[in-house]
Amino acid sequence: MYSSSTRTENKLSAGKSLIRITISQRIEDDIRRRIGSAQWLPGQPLPSRRDFAKEYGVGLRTLQKAMAGLLADGTLRADGPKGTFVADGGVAAAGAAERLPESGSVVRESSKELSIGLLWKGRIDVPDNQNRNFWTPIIINVERSLSPREIVTRAIDLSHPSWEHLEAEDAVKFFDEQGVHGIISILDRSPRSMERMIKEAESRGIPIVHAGGTLSRSYRLSVYFSSVEGGFLAASQLFACGCKRILFFSGYQTEWVKQRLQGAREAAAEHELGDDALIVSIGDNELYPILEGPDVGITQERWAYEAASALLSSGLPADGILAVNDQNALGFMKAAKSAGYAAGRDYAIIGFDDFPEAFMNDLTSIRPPLEAVGREAVTMMLREIREPGLAMQVCLPSELAPRASTLAYKRQRDYAAGMAIQPG
Repeated sequence: MYSSSTRTENKLSAGKSLIRITISQRIEDDIRRRIGSAQWLPGQPLPSRRDFAKEYGVGLRTLQKAMAGLLADGTLRADGPKGTFVADGGVAAAGAAERLPESGSVVRESSKELSIGLLWKGRIDVPDNQNRNFWTPIIINVERSLSPREIVTRAIDLSHPSWEHLEAEDAVKFFDEQGVHGIISILDRSPRSMERMIKEAESRGIPIVHAGGTLSRSYRLSVYFSSVEGGFLAASQLFACGCKRILFFSGYQTEWVKQRLQGAREAAAEHELGDDALIVSIGDNELYPILEGPDVGITQERWAYEAASALLSSGLPADGILAVNDQNALGFMKAAKSAGYAAGRDYAIIGFDDFPEAFMNDLTSIRPPLEAVGREAVTMMLREIREPGLAMQVCLPSELAPRASTLAYKRQRDYAAGMAIQPG
């Protein structure tokens, strides 16, 4: 029986058999050939790295990776600002070290072929809404944005049986073996897992663009939407509906639960409401361990139902409910219905993510800009390839999808207020 580490090594080895020689290796071989044929003599400077990268049709990172081996074995020498030169004995070294493709290997990639790695976890072909991959719209729009540009996509779904034993940092190693120019990561993982992946990519000189929600400050390149701003928008909508007291409700803990709570608190402060205007109920369950499981949506709704049932046993705690996502909102609504309370009549409620279930249940939700995140991530990656070393973080706004769970409550409050001021 193989250990998980053995399985990882075997799969990485299998990846090597797909593409034996990467783009950078091909460039290195070609430079060796040209030096070996005396195109450049000992002591003669080579073209600038920027000109070399343009000649081979690659980014500076790929060119620098190709040059590293030549510098390491003494074929070339670098002389600071003066440039890179053929070393004494470099012609002989290049001729002796020139590599040939292995027998039976696949056709090498063209040096002008641009390749982007796309990394996520969670099946995108699951029809059951409860088990969908939340990030599917980002994945689809990344691919749609790359296809017209004739950019090759190397895709890894870490939930697929072929990859399920790999960690994110192992996927980075595999992408590096394939010679990708950059990686777009659409992973909703624990911060520590993302940190390890980022470090692995940095050690290999591969730019990585984060495309998704929760922002890790370690990402140099990121397209995301802010959970803080989402929480602010949701709480502001409830206050605008006439709610005097808001319950921030979640059946579990995560980083973005804390961020949405921060946004809700900022909204309460901006409306100059007292400390009792916002009460908090966050369950002790941990979401990350089940996040990529088959029943994550069902489990979230069950946790929310159980937590809400306990709260409602002593009455409705607030007239506005800010649920941390749609599954939590639906769980609360089911528990409230069992207790005799109706959304839009007795309380206003709002969720996040705007899943189809929200529309089907008249639930107001905060709609994340998933399609736009995918498109912007591609734009950012292509700019990084052209101009390596940039630091870019783009935060896209979410939008409100208002429905009866808040609109009916607001109309009811407006009507009551209008009747109260009617003369005699």
